[in-house]
Amino acid sequence: MFKKNFLSIVYFAVFAFLAVLCFYKIQERDLIIRLNNHNLSQDAYEVTVAPQTTVKQFNKWLDNDDAIKSVQVHCQDKQHKNVTYFYGKGRYAVPPMVSGQFFSPSDMQSEVSVAVVGKNVAKKLYTPKDQSYLFINGQYMPVIGVMGDKYRSRLDNQIFISESQRAVGKMKAGNYRIILDGRKKLNPRNLKTALHATKIKTIVSKRLTVAGPTWVGQHWAQLLGLIMVLVAYFGATFVRIFRSEQRMLALKAALKESCPRLLFHETNRFALVSGIGTLVGTLTGTMSYTFTTYTGILIFIGLVYCINLVFFRSLGALVLDRQRM
Repeated sequence: MFKKNFLSIVYFAVFAFLAVLCFYKIQERDLIIRLNNHNLSQDAYEVTVAPQTTVKQFNKWLDNDDAIKSVQVHCQDKQHKNVTYFYGKGRYAVPPMVSGQFFSPSDMQSEVSVAVVGKNVAKKLYTPKDQSYLFINGQYMPVIGVMGDKYRSRLDNQIFISESQRAVGKMKAGNYRIILDGRKKLNPRNLKTALHATKIKTIVSKRLTVAGPTWVGQHWAQLLGLIMVLVAYFGATFVRIFRSEQRMLALKAALKESCPRLLFHETNRFALVSGIGTLVGTLTGTMSYTFTTYTGILIFIGLVYCINLVFFRSLGALVLDRQRM
C-alpha cells in the first residue's frame, strides 16, 4: 500500500511539474512575441493624425493630457523598418538590456540625439574609445545602450532613437507609423480626442482561433504539451481507480460498509495522495522557474485538482455500481 501511494505521489508530482513547465513556456513565447513586436504589448494602438502634424506637436498633445499616463510612443520609419523614434511619458515598459541603459526623460528633452540598438546591430558600431557610435543618416550618433535577451528575436536588429528637440520639430507624422502603448490598457476614445487622431486601431488581432496570427496559433506547441499533461494526469487517476477495484470490493465485503461510505473513504485517501503529489510538483516547478505572475498557474492547477477528484469519485461509483448489478 505504501509503495502504491508513494508511486502515485511521484506520478502526480511529475504531472504538476510538467504543467508548470508548460506555463513557463507560454510565458517565454509571450516574451518572444513581445520582443518581435518592438517590445510592444498586445494592447498597443496605431494612431493616425493629419500628415503635416509634427511629431513634436503630437508629443506635446500627449504630455498635455493628464488622463494619458505611463505610455511609450513608437514612430516607426516607413522607409526603414528597423528604425524607431522613441518617446515616453511616465513609467513605460523598458526592453531587456544587454548593456548600458534605455532612454531616460532627460534624453527625450535633450538637444542631442542618442540611440539604443539591438545586440546584432551593436556588432557594427564604431567604438573609438569608451563610447560607441551608430552611423545613421550621414552622421555618427552616440549609443547609450544595447537591447537583447537570451532569446533571439527581431528586437536584436532594431534601432531605437531619441531625437533632439530640433529634429523632432521637423519630423512629419505622415512619414511614420505611430504606435502608442500604455503600461495599462488605454482608452481609444480618449486617445482620439486628446491626440486629434483621424483613426485609431489595435495592432494585434484579438481573435482566438480563426485564421491569422492568433493566440492559439502562436502558442500551439505549448498548448499541445499542456493537453498531453492533462491526459496523462487524468489517465493516472483512471489507472488508479481500476487497480483499486479488487481492494475496494474486498473491503466492502469484509467491513460490510455501504458503497457511498466506502467511496467517501477512498476519495479522501486519493485526495490526500494526489494533493501531496500536485503540491510537491507545483512547488518544485515554481521554484525552478521565474514567473511574472503565479495567478494563472495556481488557478489552473487548483481547478484541475478539483475536477480530478470529481472524476475519481464518478469512476469509483461506476465500478461499485457495476459490481452490484
